[in-house]
Amino acid sequence: MGDVKRVFYLYCDMLKRGLHPDVVTFATLIDVLRKMGDLKAARNCFGYMAEFDVVPNAHAYNSLIDGYCKAGNLPEAMQLRVEMERCGIFPDVVTYNILIKGLCGSGRLEEATSLIEKMDEVAVLANSATYNVVIDGFYKTGDMEKAIEACSQTTERKIEPNVITFSTLIDGFCQKGNVKAAMGLYTEMVIKGIVPDVVTYTALIDGHCKVGKTKEAFRLHKEMLDAGLTPNVFTVSCVIDGLLKDGKTNDAIKLFLEKTGAGCPGGKIDSRFCSLNSVMYAILIQGLCKDGWIFKATKFFAEMR
Repeated sequence: MGDVKRVFYLYCDMLKRGLHPDVVTFATLIDVLRKMGDLKAARNCFGYMAEFDVVPNAHAYNSLIDGYCKAGNLPEAMQLRVEMERCGIFPDVVTYNILIKGLCGSGRLEEATSLIEKMDEVAVLANSATYNVVIDGFYKTGDMEKAIEACSQTTERKIEPNVITFSTLIDGFCQKGNVKAAMGLYTEMVIKGIVPDVVTYTALIDGHCKVGKTKEAFRLHKEMLDAGLTPNVFTVSCVIDGLLKDGKTNDAIKLFLEKTGAGCPGGKIDSRFCSLNSVMYAILIQGLCKDGWIFKATKFFAEMR
């Protein structure tokens, strides 16, 4: 908040000294106001720009459009794009990506894909970020067929999918229990030279555990460690869940203690460990109860509180 006050102090001081703000000044103010959630004040900045004969640029508009999209006011965001064009300011790929993300976030996927077609009409080239947003939108609705179709379009347009693209698709298929399709995508990304990250491995580990293929899940976990990647709290939770389902209760407890540092002297957790959360505890406690380890489960529950 201190930085925000300083921005406005400098702006007021600038005016007192008789200095005229330029488009960079106003774009900065709009961005600050947008981040504060004061979209009305951010919108008013365009009026002040006219008073100083300052012509808005795409960056200023993009910032405000992003604010309206995040606030769920898509009609106003879409109207700003029209206003841009009317003022002779051409929306760029950032403008379209912001709007497409807003539409996807509201479940308006058909409109989002139509906007990509609009980009073609006005010769604005879509990029991997454009398609990642659309793929993520279809993934969240469970429509993996459309997600794959969108991914295929990237190939046709000579846009290289990245680790985000593959991780989203892999997680989508894992959520549906189709680990065969997920592993096919994993193999494809490796062949393409795209290095899997923690998100990729976590999705695969979780997917295999959910369909009872714990052996493959543990292999992927080992592969992840061998690659020098550090499991996060979600990865560890998935592996613990897999061990418990496989009847390896002692191994699950051991992994929990190793990865979280729970029970460390003085109650201090080493920064190398995963941060403890209620989900990880709940998975362990539920598994212990199912296996009849009531006393141990009670101990972890007391520790959790």
